[in-house]
Amino acid sequence: MKAVMLVRAYNEETKERGEVACLEVPKPELVHGDDVLIKVASCGVCGSDGHVHEKDKDGYINFAWLTRFPLIPGHEFCGEIVEIGKDVDTFKVGDYVTAEEMQYCGYCEECRTYHFNQCNNLLEPGSTIPGAMAEYIKVNKKFVWSINDIVEAYGVEEGLELGALVEPTGIAYNGTIIKSGGIKP
Repeated sequence: MKAVMLVRAYNEETKERGEVACLEVPKPELVHGDDVLIKVASCGVCGSDGHVHEKDKDGYINFAWLTRFPLIPGHEFCGEIVEIGKDVDTFKVGDYVTAEEMQYCGYCEECRTYHFNQCNNLLEPGSTIPGAMAEYIKVNKKFVWSINDIVEAYGVEEGLELGALVEPTGIAYNGTIIKSGGIKP
């Protein structure tokens, strides 16, 4: 399959350009019974996708999260399920879905105290595992969410454009309403 690959980060001190390429990479395979394979229909470009390839004068990446190179960026996405693992009973092939950006283990101390974004075993598409700037992405079913209602309401083309906005909308909602106590005059 084709994928956008961030091969090398930009170096601010040497002005050495970062390298981004469209490469042929292996299509993800379902390894676990609760995996879902999604054909990516739409993928947004987050600010973090830009920052992840910048290095400061000391050679450190200007990005606050763990990152593994080379990487396939992209965590704001949606698509259609094309294959499901044997233990997936909440989705079916043909469902339109999106997925959470922070894929937590659910077992460490941070997860057990509901601090999922501080998980000791956190996986993040586009940073620590392959992201969605590719033809396909593999995701565990517990992080997958249906957008069938969005597609039904707006049609396939527009619904799949809107589906990639679920993650950034959720971030804005959580920051503005949940964590900050709502919008006040």
